[in-house]
Amino acid sequence: MRFAAILCLLCVTALTAAPAQARGTDAKEVGRNLLQRGYQRLRRSEGYLARDDKVRAAKEAREAERIFASLLKQEPRNVQAALLGGQAATLAGDLRLAARWVERLRLIAPGGANAPDYHYLIAFAQLIGEERPERAVRSLTRMFNLNPKARPVERDNLWYRALGDLGSRLVRAKQHEQAIVQFRLAVRIARRLGSRPHEYGMLANIGTALMESDRYLEATEVYEGLSKADKNNPLWHFRLAVCSANQNRFADAVPVYREVVRLIDAGHTYPGWEADIGMIHLRLGNCLRHLADQQRSPQRTAALYRDAETHIRRYIKQAPEESVGHKWLGVLLFENLNKPYEAYPHFAKAHELDPVCDDSLRNMVQILQRYPPPKGTTAEAWSARNATLSKDLSDGAVKRKAARKAREDKNGHDGCN
Repeated sequence: MRFAAILCLLCVTALTAAPAQARGTDAKEVGRNLLQRGYQRLRRSEGYLARDDKVRAAKEAREAERIFASLLKQEPRNVQAALLGGQAATLAGDLRLAARWVERLRLIAPGGANAPDYHYLIAFAQLIGEERPERAVRSLTRMFNLNPKARPVERDNLWYRALGDLGSRLVRAKQHEQAIVQFRLAVRIARRLGSRPHEYGMLANIGTALMESDRYLEATEVYEGLSKADKNNPLWHFRLAVCSANQNRFADAVPVYREVVRLIDAGHTYPGWEADIGMIHLRLGNCLRHLADQQRSPQRTAALYRDAETHIRRYIKQAPEESVGHKWLGVLLFENLNKPYEAYPHFAKAHELDPVCDDSLRNMVQILQRYPPPKGTTAEAWSARNATLSKDLSDGAVKRKAARKAREDKNGHDGCN
């Protein structure tokens, strides 16, 4: 009788426990589904943001934030939900809401203000929301010091981006040495992530900072390494050629520029190559012109000048409204090929397109003063043109200088190259 009572009690317990256990399992399953749905929305938001579709990015992020808020009501101590909710609020552009998520995470994360996740979310908001990479770098450094093994991939990807953004800001502020320090740290993180593209991209940033501070020899070493590591990337060869040309090593620059053209013609391109290709031909043409000046063989010199003219004309064909192509073709025709009458209209076009610079105007005056009028132009017209342009050259010098200074203050260079 006693045994039967015990058996009945066990049966009742089992019957009542089974639904409770099922309800617990169901709740966990619901939580997992909510987390997955919210995470998918978050990733879509980041995808839209990468494509610069800010409206859709914000919409997806708001939906993700609501999902994570719903999950946190069911599971008040779900650290992952709080972390992702804070990221969603940040991507939605609501920094006040993001700050509340940061505080929630501090309250529930093991360790509170010393929790690595807490500092990761702060860094995310500082970088993505506030656009303050210097603060994000400090927060991620704090996170690493607390626990180097906490979210290493997520942390290092965010850290890499923060260091890159900070370095780029320093470059724009002309603080090149400080920028290089940040870029070198980012290279170390890229290597820790095992990402060659990340590593190459940040090494290229170092090269750019070195070039902008006129440290072309050091930049050459950077781009030589990149061009050997990634032989089919024309961008690294392009920058290597620029470094060689800026050191007057035209014999080294010319074959590298030719390799750039060959790679692009073969279909090896990089983002923005369409905007660069004309300038590549112009730079190659000018290097060929300088290389020709160094030759002893008249035949070799003439061949290089012809090649230079071909490449400069290719630039003019692609960018007919840019003054620099007309100016340098005029210089080649006038100074190197002794064709002043062919050079004159190119100098005139360059001056028309950019009247702030003196070079083309000065060359026109020299042609007018040194050579007789060409066929079809009277001596009076030739002389009158000389008088007009000579007066403009002298009387407008101060005004043009002020305009060039204003342009340099705005753009970092006066544009008269």
